[in-house]
Amino acid sequence: MKTKPTYQELERKIRLLESNEENYKQKVAFLKTRENELKFLIEEPKKARDIFLKGKIAILKIQNKPAWPIEYASPNIENLLEYSIENTNHSKFFFKDIIHPQNIPFFEQVIKTISHNGDIGHQKQIEFQIITKTGNTKWVYSQIIAIKEEGNNTSHFQLVLSDITEKKQIEFALKRSEERYRLLFHNSLLGVYIADKDGNILDANPALIKILGSPSLEETKKINLLKFKPLIDIGYAKEFERCVNTGALVEQEILYTSKWGEIICLKGHFVPIKNSNGEVERVFTIMEDITKQKEVEKILKHSEQQLKKTNATKDKFFSIIAHDLRSPFNTMLGFIQLLIQNVDKIDQTTQKQYLNIIEQSAKNTYDLLEDLLLWSNTQSGKIEFEPVLINLFTHFENAIEILLNTAKEKSIHINKNISKDIFLYADKEMLSVVVRNLITNAIKFTNKGGEINIYSKINRAEPADQFVEITVDDNGKGMNADTMRKLFKIDQTISTKGTDGETGTGLGLVLCKEFIEKHKGTIRVESEIEKGSKFIFTLPIN
Repeated sequence: MKTKPTYQELERKIRLLESNEENYKQKVAFLKTRENELKFLIEEPKKARDIFLKGKIAILKIQNKPAWPIEYASPNIENLLEYSIENTNHSKFFFKDIIHPQNIPFFEQVIKTISHNGDIGHQKQIEFQIITKTGNTKWVYSQIIAIKEEGNNTSHFQLVLSDITEKKQIEFALKRSEERYRLLFHNSLLGVYIADKDGNILDANPALIKILGSPSLEETKKINLLKFKPLIDIGYAKEFERCVNTGALVEQEILYTSKWGEIICLKGHFVPIKNSNGEVERVFTIMEDITKQKEVEKILKHSEQQLKKTNATKDKFFSIIAHDLRSPFNTMLGFIQLLIQNVDKIDQTTQKQYLNIIEQSAKNTYDLLEDLLLWSNTQSGKIEFEPVLINLFTHFENAIEILLNTAKEKSIHINKNISKDIFLYADKEMLSVVVRNLITNAIKFTNKGGEINIYSKINRAEPADQFVEITVDDNGKGMNADTMRKLFKIDQTISTKGTDGETGTGLGLVLCKEFIEKHKGTIRVESEIEKGSKFIFTLPIN
C-alpha cells in the first residue's frame, strides 16, 4: 500500500515541473534560433558559403576544459588567425594560446559567468584581442554561446568571431584626437568656447573664464550670446548671428565690459561647425585678449608721431642754419666788403646807412640765434619749468619797454590795458619769451603809423578754474586761413615778410605755444587780410 506524499514532497515536485517547463521553453527558443540558422544555410547556400569562406567572420567550437581546446574551426579561420584549418581542427590546439595575454583574465571571467548561469544557449557579446600566427594583434567581436549537456553542465562554447580591428583603430584614433582636443582646449592660452546656433554656451575653457573674469564655468554658461544686452550693444551678437546665417568665418575686435566688470579689448574668431547638410549647428569661437597688444600699438603709434616730430624738428633746424642764418651773414659781409673797398669814395651819409643795415642784420641774427638756442634747449629738456608768483601788469610793462624803440622806428603806438590786480604763478623767463615774440610779431606785420592793443580779461568760472585771457591785437596786413593753419607747427614753413621786409622763421610762435602749454594754457589766432591779427592766449590764475 502506497503512502501519501507529504506536503514538502508535493511542493518539491511542483517546483521541478516548473523548472522543467522553463528549461523546455529555453530549449524551444534555442532550437528555433538554430532552425533559422539551418534554414538560411539550406535556402541560401551560396550566400552562406560566401559569408563563412570569404568574409571576416569565423566560427569556433571550444571545449569547456583548461585552456579551451579547439574542437572545430570554420574554413575562413585562416583569414582571421592566419592558422591553417589543419592546425586548428584538433584538440591539441588551445584557444587560450590565441587570446592576448592581457585579455585572458577577462575571457575567463566571461566563460565562468556563462557556464554557471544554467541557461541553455545562454550567450554574451564581448570584444577582446587575439594574436595571429605571425604575431600581429587583432581586435575581434565575439558572440559566445554556452552548449549544455544533460544534467545542465556546459560542455562546449560556440564562438562567432568577426574582425573589428579597423573599427577599433578608428575608435582609438578618435579617442586620441578627442584627448588631444581636450588637452589643447583645456590648456590653451586663448579663450575658447563652443555655442549652439541659438547662442547658448555649451562649453568654455579656463582661459576664457579668466579673460572674462567669470567666477565659474556654470556662470559663464548662463550667458546667451544673442540676448545678453552688452553683447548686443557692441555688435558682438550681430557678428555671431552673421556667422550662423552665412556659414562664413567671422572676425571682430571689440572693447568689452564683462558681466563681472572686466574691461578688455578682445579679438574674436567665429568658426562655423556644420552638419552633413551644410547647416551651421554650432560655433567654435576663439577669443584673444589683445588689451596689452593695443596698449603697445598705442605706445608705438605715439613713438612714431614723436619720431616724425623729431625728424621735422631736425629738418627745421638745418633749414634755419642753411638759409635763415646764412642770409643775414651774406648781407653783412656784402656791405662790409663794399665799405672796405670804397671807404674813400662813399660819403658819410651812405656809410651810416650801410652800417645801420649791418647793425640790423646782426641784431636779427642774434635774436634768431637766441630763439634757436632756446628752442634747442626746450627740445632736449634742459629748460626747467619754475613758476613763481608774478604781477601780470608789471611783467608786460618790462617786456614792452624793451620793444618801444623798435615800435617807434615804424611810428607804431602800443596801447595796453592790463589789470594791475592780476597775480598768477608763471615761469618768468618763459612768459617773457611769449610776450616778446607776440609783440615783436605784431610790430613786424603792422604798417607804419599803425597801432597795437594789448588787453586782458578774467573769466567768471569758479575760483579754482579761473584763468586770464590776454590778447595782442594789431591792425596790420593780416593773414589767410592757410597761413593760420601752419602757425605753431614746427614742420611747416612760413616765409611771409613784414611790412618793412622783415623776415622770420616762425620759430618764435612755436616757442610761444610750447611755453603756454607748459602753463596749462592755450593759444589761438584770429585774422583777416588787411584788417590785422589777434593772438589770444590764456593762463590759469591758480
